Amino acid sequence: MGPIYMVLIFVTGMPGSGKGECITFLKDRGFTVKSLGDIVRNEVKSRGIPTSAENVGKTANDLRKELGQDILAIRLVEEINKISNDQGKKGIVVDGVRSLSELKLIKTDLNLNTLTIAVHTAPDLRYSRLLSRGRDDDKSGLTALKERDSRELGYGLGDVIATADYMIINKGSLEELKNKMQKVFESLNQHQ
Repeated sequence: MGPIYMVLIFVTGMPGSGKGECITFLKDRGFTVKSLGDIVRNEVKSRGIPTSAENVGKTANDLRKELGQDILAIRLVEEINKISNDQGKKGIVVDGVRSLSELKLIKTDLNLNTLTIAVHTAPDLRYSRLLSRGRDDDKSGLTALKERDSRELGYGLGDVIATADYMIINKGSLEELKNKMQKVFESLNQHQ
């Protein structure tokens, strides 16, 4: 078992829901951030292929087929175990868990206090955000984004969202989202 942290927070949601802003909110308050998506994107780069949505999705599928459904969670646990107590003192935020199996493996292997926050945003708003944010794996157009949603749901992301401890509805401004996160953050501090 790795070092002990105060709390392990999973932030989940469909692509473009605003979960990145929620993660930034926690990072700004001293949390260390780890991402399963970064593990896949790093693998894509190590294979020398562009980080398009298609390549990221294909690589994630390939890794799961080659090394097992929970390979990304296993690699994430290895990364978290390398973090010093000082670095993870406030807590760890995990981005990109896409199945209950990954969630369970990480929770079990790290044996920490955990909390899951799901961010929900209507599809049309998510798509417009994705098309405007300019990341390589978001530039593929509306059809590709809908296919990405299907792929994400196929991994089991809907189950992770449905079982979250907190649900944040993100349909307004960034300031409104930060206010909602502040309430969650204050609730976290009250329970520790």
